[in-house]
Amino acid sequence: MRETTRHGKTITYELLDRMPPWSVKRRISTENLPYSGTWTFSLRANDGITIVQITEDGQVYNPVFRFVSRFILGQTHTMDAYLRALGKATGQEIEVTH
Repeated sequence: MRETTRHGKTITYELLDRMPPWSVKRRISTENLPYSGTWTFSLRANDGITIVQITEDGQVYNPVFRFVSRFILGQTHTMDAYLRALGKATGQEIEVTH
């Protein structure tokens, strides 16, 4: 699977595991990025709503990128953007909690 960032960069992901309809685990397979890791997307029902949980297990190699992600953008910035995009695509109101 490939995704294109808002800056036009293409990132390739490898599917590591899936348990339809409950979870998907992917790994960044594009090389030479300042980061790498896996993302696990899990779904569970709770009182008539669906809880979406994203678990990131990542490594950030570039010290400048690590500083920016921790102190400027926030370490959950990308996951929060995914959840907001999911809400927009499904026409649902999304509540992001940490």
